[in-house]
This record gives sequence, structure tokens and C-alpha cells, in this order.
Amino acid sequence: MVAAGVSALILALIVIAAVFALGVRTIFPDPSRSLRWPAEQSGLNGIVAWAHGGDTGGKQPNAEFNAARLNGEAVDRWITRCTSDLLQKPVINARVRAQFGKYGESYAADPSNLLTQDAVLPAATDLRFLSKSLLIGRGENALAAANAYLVLQIATLVAIALGLATTVLVSLSSTEFGKGDGRTARAIRILAIVFPALGTATAAVAAFYAPGQSYARASQALAGFRQVHDQIASDLGELTCPTSSDPGAANDLSAKLAGWKKSLRDVQSLAQAAALAAADATRGQVQPGGGVGNTGDGQKR
Repeated sequence: MVAAGVSALILALIVIAAVFALGVRTIFPDPSRSLRWPAEQSGLNGIVAWAHGGDTGGKQPNAEFNAARLNGEAVDRWITRCTSDLLQKPVINARVRAQFGKYGESYAADPSNLLTQDAVLPAATDLRFLSKSLLIGRGENALAAANAYLVLQIATLVAIALGLATTVLVSLSSTEFGKGDGRTARAIRILAIVFPALGTATAAVAAFYAPGQSYARASQALAGFRQVHDQIASDLGELTCPTSSDPGAANDLSAKLAGWKKSLRDVQSLAQAAALAAADATRGQVQPGGGVGNTGDGQKR
């Protein structure tokens, strides 16, 4: 009876912790994505960080977000430096002044201005778009991977606890503690029936939502976005700023841009195909009202 009570207590604590973590995650944002938020001033930062499966955003920012931000800053620095070099050309400087009219003086003196960059470096728009798309892709998939891993941990712990409690209760039900007409014996026999059912239901829910597969898909997509972003930040530093006197530099930049765009499309296509395949597999498991999916004879309808 003592073993059954301990098992029930452990299971209850795990369930309470899981429900508490899900509630905190719903109310508070992920601290790894924000440097300042209300919980930091209320002493809840550590609790919320635990609920999100990581460390506090103020003390140890998420490495993936930081790495993506650094790559984005490398792209922005190259664009600004190239714009500054081009503005040193009298012809380009005069064209910028004329293009922006009475504001031309300030635009020609500010190579970090986005309109100035687009005016003197047509590739700036494409570079910023690529960098922002990769930054968003890395952030979304990093967060998805972290969430899926946390759900996987919770599901695994709950399954282990249910399995432990089931084994103990089934064993007790066959001993003198589980025999007889006393309340304790009846409770052990009832729980020996209920806990295997709970274990089966938990396994079915985990198989349906498949957090392990979600984690694998998000990690794979994250690796693809990270590789392309790292490649852009690395290769861009080796390129020469394109000028009219150096047409080869413009051709090199155009070729690089085409390759980076193709790499981004490939990564996005693979991520979307994996997500659609997972959605189709999920739809095939449930047939509410006779939708498209697998029938009992293995055929699709």
C-alpha cells in the first residue's frame, strides 16, 4: 500500500507540474526572446524560464537568436560599408542629391539610410530580404524545436510514471494487499485497471501529436536556415562592392544572390513538404465524417 501511495504521489506531482508549466507558458512570453518583460521585476523570471524549458532571457539569451542576429548585422554592415564607398563617387553622390531633392544632402551623408542604400546599391533590397527571411525562419524553428522538446520531455515523464504506477499496482493486486473485500484491496484492484488504461491513452495521444517528429522536423529546418545564413554572412565579406568601373564585382554579387535565393527556396520547400507530409499522416489517422484518408482496407478514399 505504501508503494502504491508513493507511486500515486509521484504521478500527481508530475501531472501538477505539467499543468502548471503549460499554464505559465500560456500567460507569460518566452524570456529568451525578450530582454525586458514584466516577470523580471516580479521575481518570476526563473519560474517562467523553467516553464519554457530554458534559462532566463536577461542572463543567458538564446544562442540561436543571438547567432542569427549577428549574421543579420554582418549583412547590414556590408551594405552600409558598400553604400558609403559608393557615395564617395561624385557621380553617385550627385545623383542621390538630385533624386531626393531638398533632402538630398542628408541622404547623401547617411549610408545607413535604407532609401539611400536602395538608391546606390540595387542589391541591398534582396540582401535585406534574404537576411530577414532567414532570421525569421531560424527564430520560428528554434522556438518550435524548443517547444516540441519540452512536450516530448513531459510526455516521456508522464508515460514513465504511469508505467511505474501500473507495474506496482498490478503486482500489488495479485498479493494479499489486493485481495479481500476491504477498501484498500478494492482501491488497488480498481487502480490496477485504471492505470493501464491511462497509459494506453497517454501513448495514443503522444503518438498522434508526435512531439519527437515535430522536434526532428524543426531541428532539420533550423539547420538548413542556419547554414544558408552563415554562408551569406561569410561569403558576403569576401565580395567587392560593385561599381561601374568594376563590372566583374557586380556579376559576382548577382551570381551569389541567385545561389542564395535558390538555397533559401530549397530550405523553405523542404520544411513545407515535411510539414504537409506530417499533416497528411495525421489526417489519415482520423476519419471524422468520412474525409480523405486511409480506410480499414488500406485504400484511400
